[in-house]
Amino acid sequence: MRTFIGLVLWFILFVICWPIALIMLVLFPFVWLILLPFRIVGFTLDVVFSVIKGIDAANATSTENQFQAMALMANNTAAM
Repeated sequence: MRTFIGLVLWFILFVICWPIALIMLVLFPFVWLILLPFRIVGFTLDVVFSVIKGIDAANATSTENQFQAMALMANNTAAM
C-alpha cells in the first residue's frame, strides 16, 4: 500500500511539474545508497539492545528465583 501511495504521489508530481519528478526519479537510488549505512547501524543497534534486554531479563529471572529459593530455605529451617 505504501508503494502504491508513493507511485500515485509521483504521478501527481509528474503532472504538476515533470522536470522535478524526473530528477527525483534519477536521484532516488543515490539517496537510498547514501542512507543505507544509517539503516544498517540502526538495525545493528536494535539487535544489540534486544540482546542486552534479553540478558537483563534472564538475569532478573535468575535473581528472582534465587531470592525465592533463599526464602523457601529460610522457611524450611524455621519450621525445624
